[in-house]
Amino acid sequence: MQSFIPRQLRQGDLIGIVSPASPPHDVARIARGIRYVLSRGFRVCLGSGVGLKTGYLAGPDCTRRMDLESMFADEQVRAILCTRGGYGAARLLDGLDWDIPRRYPKIFAGFSDITALNMALFAKSGLMSFAGPMVAADFADEVSPIAEAAFWSMMMEVQSQRKLELGGAVRTMRAGKAEGPLLGGNLSVFCSLIGTPYLPSCKGAILFFEDTGEAVYRIDRMMLQLRHSGVLAAAAGILLGSFTAIPETVNNRLLEDVLEEYILPLNIPTLTGIPFGHIRDKITLPMGAWVAMDASNGAVVVTHPVVR
Repeated sequence: MQSFIPRQLRQGDLIGIVSPASPPHDVARIARGIRYVLSRGFRVCLGSGVGLKTGYLAGPDCTRRMDLESMFADEQVRAILCTRGGYGAARLLDGLDWDIPRRYPKIFAGFSDITALNMALFAKSGLMSFAGPMVAADFADEVSPIAEAAFWSMMMEVQSQRKLELGGAVRTMRAGKAEGPLLGGNLSVFCSLIGTPYLPSCKGAILFFEDTGEAVYRIDRMMLQLRHSGVLAAAAGILLGSFTAIPETVNNRLLEDVLEEYILPLNIPTLTGIPFGHIRDKITLPMGAWVAMDASNGAVVVTHPVVR
């Protein structure tokens, strides 16, 4: 399938705000996040489901699905940002008109549960999207200068290649070089797509994973699913982000030991400590973009423009 690169964002552009998954615990966070986007010199329009709450969902599936389609189809909207993750994005995949984002490719950004849409957009429409900050999650509080610089630079600057700023926490698990399309996101959401038409081919991919609130045994089980499904064996390289808020249990194991059990036998380049996930100082990752990694030197370079 042909891949599509969205148009760059410019000051004064109209940004659509959608809630494809859960509502924020405090709806005031949406307003604070919107004020931040406005302060950056953009205009905003809200999906009809923004601010709705149906239990753990931000309104009915049909409303959230319609918001996505209408924001993509609206030629005045230049980018689509999500309010938060939580749960519910995968419920929208069946029934979405995937021709719409193919006809109107534009910036789409979010992470965590939004991984379902990041992966499905690439699998079904060929549209590269962004794992990055969200309106009610990251923009509602004092915004991290690291997250701010990484996000807006990637949205607004056309660069022939771009070295990701990984910071000092990155570590080499297995040295070596590899290149391929960057795929992944939240580990548990990614695993839920295995065996569905919404997961892109992982053959030759650089896989990226992060998660939060998952016990080590559950991460073990998800890594086992990646092995059994052939996803790990297909990968060219692996990047691991932050695994936060791991519950303490009596019979726990070190997460590092569990990850090494699954990854080291693959003998492919692997870096840990990528500054992304449920953390404040996150970079933005272009999902579906071609990247080159040098695990020996702790470097990841996006080798082609991610906006045009």
